[in-house]
Amino acid sequence: MSKIAIVTGASRGIGRATAVLLQKSGYQVHGTYNTGEAEASELTEKFGIVFHKVNLASRTDTKRLAEELALLKPFALVNNAGLLELDDWDNFSES
Repeated sequence: MSKIAIVTGASRGIGRATAVLLQKSGYQVHGTYNTGEAEASELTEKFGIVFHKVNLASRTDTKRLAEELALLKPFALVNNAGLLELDDWDNFSES
């Protein structure tokens, strides 16, 4: 059985390249996407990468994903997804 790697933001850019490289290196790759559904579907068809739709800016979505993926007992995590929020520092919260 191959080791499992999780790559956030795996449908595009650096995350995509990382997910493909890991898959070609023998890992079973689980990736996340939020808006790149077409790209995720393409990677699933071409490389067998398993995708999970998640909004990582949502604490609820992030917790749900962590609970699902923990059951897989992953070997590696590439936390690649990027988020940009502009606001005053005092207005940020984890929810």
